[in-house]
Amino acid sequence: MQALEAFARFARGPTYQKLAARYEFNPDQFAGYRGSYELPSGETLIQAQKLWKEEKDSGIPIAAIFLADVSGSMSGGQTAMYDGIAVSLKLLIEKKQADPNLRLMLFVLSDGLTNNRHRYSHLRDIISG
Repeated sequence: MQALEAFARFARGPTYQKLAARYEFNPDQFAGYRGSYELPSGETLIQAQKLWKEEKDSGIPIAAIFLADVSGSMSGGQTAMYDGIAVSLKLLIEKKQADPNLRLMLFVLSDGLTNNRHRYSHLRDIISG
């Protein structure tokens, strides 16, 4: 939640509001927008979500890690995402050893531009399995 709030503050800054206007991202342009079909009722959406949650993994348990870059690299800081990926993969492998039926998932959110530790080339074989 902190990362989302920090991004919202970042995006509302005057520099980025001007940039959004320059590229014609104007939320007012969508005022009164009507889609081409009616949205289903809330009850229908809840039922669909419930069905999706029950069936999404076909009964296969999952172990997922969401790894988010909060280093400030977008504003010139340094990041060590490949280090984070290596640690996350180790955790997932340990989980898989405890339960071989797990489906493993790793979600990485990063600009990946200013990595100051491991490089992808160092971890390529590990990441690709």
